Amino acid sequence: MSNVADEKANRIMEILITSITPTELLGGKLLGLGLIGLLQILVWAVVGVVIVLIGQSQNIEALSAITFPVDVMLIGLLFFLLTYFLYASILAGVGVVAGSEQDSRQIAGLFIIPIILPFFFVVQFMGDANGTVPTILTLIPFTSGTSILLRMVFTAVPAWQILVSIALLLISTIIIV
Repeated sequence: MSNVADEKANRIMEILITSITPTELLGGKLLGLGLIGLLQILVWAVVGVVIVLIGQSQNIEALSAITFPVDVMLIGLLFFLLTYFLYASILAGVGVVAGSEQDSRQIAGLFIIPIILPFFFVVQFMGDANGTVPTILTLIPFTSGTSILLRMVFTAVPAWQILVSIALLLISTIIIV
């Protein structure tokens, strides 16, 4: 969003559009920044695994019970990618529409709220992770990425809910892109 708003303000976008299509420009921005985000997650994951393994080899009690379920990591990665493309597309659109970078940041705040919304209901997630509120938040594309991971920490999420959530998130992402 910041890059798009900045390029628009500095008239760089007009120069770029003369040599590439707007779709190529947006696609390049989304893929480039997405790969940077994946690299960051990969670094965090590797550091986390190394710390836990070292702690477990040193018999540190607090780290002995930590495990890394592959299914949760794969589902988390899939939801990260889909949620990233959903929000990146929305925020790129905000950057194009807004008059300045400051305006775009103010507008973007409204779109970021759904990402943290599930944390306001963390008591419901801990008490009944398969309850109504956590299930609804899992099925809403804007809150599903955070909600599904919160639910998977506390309970086994039914496969149909994971699949429906992925489908809704994928459809929403395609429409917004």
